[in-house]
Amino acid sequence: MLAGSLRASRSGGQLPQTLEDYSIKFSGEIDVANEDHLWIYKIPCCVISEGKISFDFVGVKDGCKFTGHCIANERSPQKYSGLGKFQYEGYEAYESPIEVSIKLEDIFLEISGKWLEDGVEYRMDGELEKNL
Repeated sequence: MLAGSLRASRSGGQLPQTLEDYSIKFSGEIDVANEDHLWIYKIPCCVISEGKISFDFVGVKDGCKFTGHCIANERSPQKYSGLGKFQYEGYEAYESPIEVSIKLEDIFLEISGKWLEDGVEYRMDGELEKNL
């Protein structure tokens, strides 16, 4: 796991044990990195609903803003695949395949996965907190 991946504050509460019939919202930050670069995605809203996970993200790297959105369908329990769209200030937007695994822990959603950009793999790792 990447250092600094846990940034959501912890508080009490419980989540359902299954995601099948729920729409659950989370927020926080995740690290996205390869050997050379670390990106910190601020996620104001991540929604899990009806076999899908989607989240918007924003951030700043090297003084330039970036934004994006990911949406993925469940392919097996707690494993999702889909597309992510990324826009870095001054560059053209692009779409890339993503794979995401999730795990519910109390009021937290642990996220891990990968984002592929031009054959380069970026690892995703972090923890979001349920919006109460």
